[in-house]
Amino acid sequence: LIFSTPPGSTAYNLSAGGPILHPSVQGITLTPICPHTLSNRSVILSHDTKIEIKTDLENCRPNVTLDGHQSFDHEEEFPLKIRVPSQTVTLIHGEEYSHFQTVRTKLQWRETSL
Repeated sequence: LIFSTPPGSTAYNLSAGGPILHPSVQGITLTPICPHTLSNRSVILSHDTKIEIKTDLENCRPNVTLDGHQSFDHEEEFPLKIRVPSQTVTLIHGEEYSHFQTVRTKLQWRETSL
């Protein structure tokens, strides 16, 4: 599973088939990685949702990474609790900044299609 905030929605989350979220969205995205069925889809959750991940520790060794860096793989960490923190970071952009133009440029979307 990938959990992402709006700024992270265009990285790992997008590559796993998740949605692109506008930075002003207050929430978290849950995206399954390589689901075995087409009925597993991304879910966008409210910023006040509290998520608890449980696993069968007898039959698997869970591994949790944060932004691509291994964080922990200790069984004592489960159930894993995920929530959107109350602290925020304000990103400063110039007057000409457009989130959608940036996404469009980075993903090489064109105005016309072939």
